[in-house]
Parts: sequence; C-alpha cells; structure tokens
Amino acid sequence: MAVVKDTMKNLEHMHAFLRQQEQCMEADVFNAARQAQAMAIVNVIKGIQMDPADAVQLSEAVSAGPWTAEQLRAMSSAIAASIVVEGSIPGTTKNTTPNQDIKFLRFVCVV
Repeated sequence: MAVVKDTMKNLEHMHAFLRQQEQCMEADVFNAARQAQAMAIVNVIKGIQMDPADAVQLSEAVSAGPWTAEQLRAMSSAIAASIVVEGSIPGTTKNTTPNQDIKFLRFVCVV
C-alpha cells in the first residue's frame, strides 16, 4: 500500500532527524521532542489500514528508530490494531480463522 510506503519513508527521515538532534539538544528537550514525534507516528499509524506484509515492514522500520521501549510498544500496538486481514474487509469472505488473526497480532506486538 502506498500509504504504508510513505509512512516508512517519513519514519526514515524522522529517525535521521532525531539522531541528528540528539547531538544538539539537551537530554530533556530531546526526550520531549522524541515523545511528541512518537505520538504523532502512533496517530498516523492508527489512521492506516494495512495487510500483514505491510505490518511486518512497518514494524521493522519502526524498530530501527531511536525510540524508548514504551514508545516502541505504543507503535507496535497501533500497527497491530491497523492490520486488515483479507476477508475481514466488509464484502469479502473470511480466509482465516479468528485464532489465526489473534496469533499474528500477538506476533506484531512483540516485535
């Protein structure tokens, strides 16, 4: 999906920006900036619907950043909540059982 690709590209730029700013800012200012960006990214992810393959790629992109463990958990939870498995979209048939969906969502949250 193009939206996921754009989000991953924006993440790469954000990671580079934060790494650069970490050298210039005082720790408390940097931490506040990083937290604000993390929450902005969570909000963007919540507005996206993605398939499991895009979720894996986005999860890998997120994990490359300078995020705290708490921020990573928030982003991983947003990714897991945004996964639309084929068949769960209205008007399509269900190709997986609910247990398969849950197992995949747990996998994404752990990453």
